[in-house]
Amino acid sequence: MDFMLQAATHGLAVAKPFGDNEHYDVIVDAGDRMWRVQVKSAIDSHRGHFAVPTHWTAPYKRLAPYTAADIDFLAAFIRPHHIWYLIPVEAIRGRLALALHPFGSRRRPINNFEKYREAWHLLSPRGVPPVEKRDRSSSRSG
Repeated sequence: MDFMLQAATHGLAVAKPFGDNEHYDVIVDAGDRMWRVQVKSAIDSHRGHFAVPTHWTAPYKRLAPYTAADIDFLAAFIRPHHIWYLIPVEAIRGRLALALHPFGSRRRPINNFEKYREAWHLLSPRGVPPVEKRDRSSSRSG
């Protein structure tokens, strides 16, 4: 529900599929495209990062990472700080979990997911930020 409310505040239409048969939790209607979004959350910090699972349980209790056949985006919610990450499935690259560092790290993380922090524009039509969020001076033709 947190995701659906936050998406609505960003002007996105959201639908919840009936049942639990799919690997995604919600569908975001971006006008010309429907995005399948899996929502995960992290509550506790471990050594300065938040671990977010990026897998589902396959038959025989085998862990399988999400792929483009399953979802389009992973929405990761850092619950204690109300921070959202909207991560394209391609960025997961077969991982079973992600370490998110919303407050930085002493060592430079190998995989920096900060570019996906609050990246709601990725779910909008054609991945373009809404007009009120873009720099209007760059859109003037002069």
